[in-house]
Amino acid sequence: MIPYDEQVRVLRKEVAKAHEYICLEEFYKAKLAIMNGDWSEENILEVLMRGNYTGAVARIAYYRFVHRLGFDVRALWDAIILEWMFYFVWQPEFDQAIKTQEFKKALRRFRYPQWVEFGLVGGGLDTLKKMGENFIVKTKAW
Repeated sequence: MIPYDEQVRVLRKEVAKAHEYICLEEFYKAKLAIMNGDWSEENILEVLMRGNYTGAVARIAYYRFVHRLGFDVRALWDAIILEWMFYFVWQPEFDQAIKTQEFKKALRRFRYPQWVEFGLVGGGLDTLKKMGENFIVKTKAW
């Protein structure tokens, strides 16, 4: 078994892929517009696309490293906190907005809305474990 600190190091590299989001400029424009009161569907979807990308990074890391390679889910959680919390990937300012009708309607357009929310505003270790296990159950049907 790989030592815990080495697991965190490997997983930090994996979740750092969230920094490679190519539409960052569009995301920040949409975020600023929403913060200034422009809750258009276009702006909401642009913000949620960033959450979708980041959620996919977490989902893939869970599948590849926790499920397939047996890494400790807490190592993934620590890596996410170190990379996403301290480098402002998560956007906690959308914590209340994501619960509104406008955001809920837009979230329905995504295949994994829970992962989009997690990718945008964050969540807890228990949420990550639950979503990861649910994803594994769904993918085994393939």
